[in-house]
Amino acid sequence: MIHKQGRHIVFGKGDIGIHIGCNSDAAMLMFRNLERPFPIGKLVKGRETQEVELLDTDVVMSFSNAESIDALMNCLKIIRRSLRVSAAQASRTADCHE
Repeated sequence: MIHKQGRHIVFGKGDIGIHIGCNSDAAMLMFRNLERPFPIGKLVKGRETQEVELLDTDVVMSFSNAESIDALMNCLKIIRRSLRVSAAQASRTADCHE
């Protein structure tokens, strides 16, 4: 279920932080704008677990079962492949769902 309004997240510039969290019911990803770009894919180590106040611009994905994560990963693999082909071929669309 998508709560509130859908959001458009634009990746590729290193200006979005991806935060990982969990509780007893679900695992979560939180996407937050960074004040300055950071190297894409670089893990930030040494951060202690902390509670975070959600900002209006944050986007949270919550997963209550591993199959939902698998479905998202499969869709991400498909779109990753499309980035490797010519722009003309990449204009195709497909639907993935959990």
